[in-house]
Amino acid sequence: MKLIIQRFPADDEIRMTADGRFIDPPPTPIATKIFRMALLVAVASAALGFAVLAIWFTLMLIPLALAAGAVAWAAWRWRMWKMSRGY
Repeated sequence: MKLIIQRFPADDEIRMTADGRFIDPPPTPIATKIFRMALLVAVASAALGFAVLAIWFTLMLIPLALAAGAVAWAAWRWRMWKMSRGY
């Protein structure tokens, strides 16, 4: 069995014409540009949606925290009242 090692040319070489001018890379197709922009908009929209959902969830917990605080305060006042009566 023979092992074949294939080397690919380096991509960082300078491409020039014989008279010394640089060869420009081909322009990016319009479909690729549209896809990149659509992907950017989709990612930004998803991030914004997640942030809004997180803020909404946090704001929904505020009444729950206030109710828990009120219950804790009422339980503390009940214990203080019971202790003052000598039970």
